[in-house]
Formats: sequence, C-alpha cells, structure tokens
Amino acid sequence: MRQFFASRAVQAALRFALISLLSCGLAIAGELTPPLSPALGQLPSLPTRLSNPAFSPPDGVSRHGEYETAPIRSPLDNKWLFEVTSPTIFNREDVPQNRLPVEVRAQEVNARLWRVLSRAANAKETPKVTIAILNNRPVLQISDDQTTRPIRLVTVTEPDSDWNSKPLDELAKEWQDILQNEMVRFKQLTSKDIILQRLRHAFQLLVGLLLASGIIWFLQRLLTRRQRTLEARYEEQLAAIASAEKTHQRNAPIITNVSSDLPEGEESEAREIAELRSHFLEALQAQFGCIPVLQDSG
Repeated sequence: MRQFFASRAVQAALRFALISLLSCGLAIAGELTPPLSPALGQLPSLPTRLSNPAFSPPDGVSRHGEYETAPIRSPLDNKWLFEVTSPTIFNREDVPQNRLPVEVRAQEVNARLWRVLSRAANAKETPKVTIAILNNRPVLQISDDQTTRPIRLVTVTEPDSDWNSKPLDELAKEWQDILQNEMVRFKQLTSKDIILQRLRHAFQLLVGLLLASGIIWFLQRLLTRRQRTLEARYEEQLAAIASAEKTHQRNAPIITNVSSDLPEGEESEAREIAELRSHFLEALQAQFGCIPVLQDSG
C-alpha cells in the first residue's frame, strides 16, 4: 500500500515538473519574439483576382508588366492583323484621367473597320490607307470615293512603338501595308464579279448534290428489288428441300424392308431398285392420281 501511494506521488511530481518547463519555454519564446511594426499593420492586403475582378485584365487583353495589349482582327474572317498597346491599368473601376483602356481602344478600331467594310461594298475603287500626322503622331486613315473626308482608323502611340521595338514611322508604315492588303480583300470579296462567281459555284454544288442524291436513290431502289428477288428464290429453294426431305422420309421404310432381307453384297443394288420403284410410283401418282398396290409373290 505504501509503495502504491509512493508511485502515485512520483508520477504527480513528474507531471508538475513537465508542465512547469513547458510554461517557462512559452514565456521565454514570447519575450524573444519582436513585436509587429505599426507600419506593417497599416498596409492593406494586396488585391487578388478572386477577391476583386476589377484588378484582372478583361477577356482578350494580355498584360505584360507595364503594358497591356489587345488584338485588332479582320471583320471578314476574324483574322489577326496587329496589336494595339496601352499602359497597364490595374483597377478598371478607377481609371486615371487621360488614360484609355486598351480594350476600349481595340473596340474602337474594330468598329471603324466594320464601317470601312460596309463602305467598301458600295465603292467603285479600292479604299486607300494613308498616313497623316496629328500632334506629332502618325495617324492611319482610310479614304474612298464615297466621301471626301477620310475615316481615322488608329493612331500609332509611344507604347505601340515601345512594345514593338520600332520607331513610330516604321511601325505606321507596317500597319499601313497590313491594312491596305485588307482593303484589297474587302473590295475583292464585295465586288459584283466575285459575288456572281460565288453564286454560280454554289449553284453548281447544289445541282451536283441533287444529281448525287438521285443516283443514290435509284441505286438503293435497284438493290432493294434485287434483295427481294434473292429472298424469294431462297424461300423457294428452302421449300423444295423440305418437300424432298418429306418424300424421302415416306419412302425410307420401303427401302429398309427390302434391304433387310438381302445379303450385304446385294444391299446397294436393292436400294437402287427401291429408289427406282419409288420414283415410278410417284410418276404413276402424278399421272393417274392413284398408286397401285403391289402384292408380294412370296
């Protein structure tokens, strides 16, 4: 009994010592940890794409550090022509003054291309792309024979030049060639000759499809009739085979009775005679409608 109480006292003392050591260690660690700076506590949390969509670039916009780019595409087939560049705007809900988001700039250029396409359909000549200077910046504009005032399409800016690593005049000449080729495509695809050619081609395709459909229908009907004929012949052959088997089964007992009384050497000859006899009886039945009854002589 004394040993039991002594062991319990030792365990309690060890538990108290461990708890004391753990408490002292936590207290020392708290004293050694430096307090947070008040300046750090005043910093706002960095925005993320999930927390606020305004800080993420819109669809179709690519962000590359200090610049954002958006594509300019052809209104005919959505082919990529070139990219416009603008300084990055991190918060779309708070756009700085005198800043135009790159997606708005790209939408304006694409909308003007649609205007040019609608005017090129009625123009007699191919629209021309020229370069003008406005505020020391190259401006690409398109003129045609419909109006006397050209359409201002896009202005080449310093971010465009910086992003493409080309001078303003060189980049403007490159975009001019791209847009001029696109104007030629506009005119070619909207000319009356091209439209008539496409209509003739579509009509030829339609006639070809109708002829092919008629030929396929005729071949299908021919194959269906041939299949029905073969099925009828097959049924007739099956009926003939079944009739022959029934006739053979009716004549089998006669052959057995004749061949059982003969020796083995004469069995084949007796079988042939029995078959001839059965054929003869069938012929008589077909000729006179009755079968004569033969009596055995012995």
